[in-house]
Amino acid sequence: MDNIDRQLEQLIERNANKISHGGQVMFMTCVNSFTFGCNWGFIKKDTQAFKDTVEALKEEKQNIHFYRVNNGIMIECNERYLYHVIDTIFEGKCPVNYQQLAERRKSEPETFAKWMKRVRKDIAKLPYVKPAKLAGGYEITCAVCGVNDSHEIRVGGVSYPAFKLSLNEMLTMFSSNPDFANTHIGVMTESGGFTYAPISQIYGNTEYTKAVYRAATISESNTGLFIKLWVQ
Repeated sequence: MDNIDRQLEQLIERNANKISHGGQVMFMTCVNSFTFGCNWGFIKKDTQAFKDTVEALKEEKQNIHFYRVNNGIMIECNERYLYHVIDTIFEGKCPVNYQQLAERRKSEPETFAKWMKRVRKDIAKLPYVKPAKLAGGYEITCAVCGVNDSHEIRVGGVSYPAFKLSLNEMLTMFSSNPDFANTHIGVMTESGGFTYAPISQIYGNTEYTKAVYRAATISESNTGLFIKLWVQ
């Protein structure tokens, strides 16, 4: 592994001057997730030089969407531009070609839908489901925006489900699937509190979507974004 890391360092050293400083930071933030078909990455508030990193990424703001989350920021990149940056660093030998990317996440919507149906069936038995304190019913903790092929993130002995779905992709699924019509999702209020809002209210509403992001938390392992769902 050390040898592989050194080879990557050498590639970066040779080719960093071919892309902007913001592009270099974007590469370091998203290269791992991109090889799994994803175009996003995370930066926690407690990361060294957090503010400088964010400022560098703003150089590429035309190619990046920024989302403020509970413990940092998530960035979502233009796929074609991110591929260009990675391909430049790897000197035209990117570890995954552009046509392969969609295949790497093709089954995620179906996997997510099957999981949701299982949850409803066994909802009182699952370790990542708890009675909801705010509104009765049940609170489900899971992760979206996964960055690898694992469908779980383990924290404190509990394996939480994780999916390589963007938040917007997940919201789209909920909005179009009648089986999930009554599902709510955790949001942060303007005063900084936490509550649930119906998916139908969130989908397509930019401000409400931002409130979902603000209530979400980057996992300790940097491998997904924890959200909370509420069902009766």
